[in-house]
Amino acid sequence: MIYPSAAHPIELRRYPKLATAIIGNIVLAESHWALLLREAALPPQVYFPRKSVAMTLLGRSSRHSHCPYKGETSYFRIRPLGKSHDDAAWSYEAPYPAMADIRDYIAFCPNRVTIELGEVESSAR
Repeated sequence: MIYPSAAHPIELRRYPKLATAIIGNIVLAESHWALLLREAALPPQVYFPRKSVAMTLLGRSSRHSHCPYKGETSYFRIRPLGKSHDDAAWSYEAPYPAMADIRDYIAFCPNRVTIELGEVESSAR
């Protein structure tokens, strides 16, 4: 386990507007309680509360991986309308303590699933 640091920062915040995950014309997840994770130089990633995800469209994959900052990763395939998209979603079901807030959240692979984020109003006038 490695803790986030100045060399590898990880910031996790609630996204203040509606976040939606869509594949084709099917909504996989929609929430006002999504989390936005910014990790080092990686693109930002949206995590959806599991209770806002259409879990009937997801099936567990046999794939697992490990992140030294977040822990063991479990993957899901998405199977809308009979077509399967393998390993297109993931979760950290027992994340390391520093990332405990992503427990019970699911993220989607942005090159397979469209993530739409409602506009955040600027506080600058």
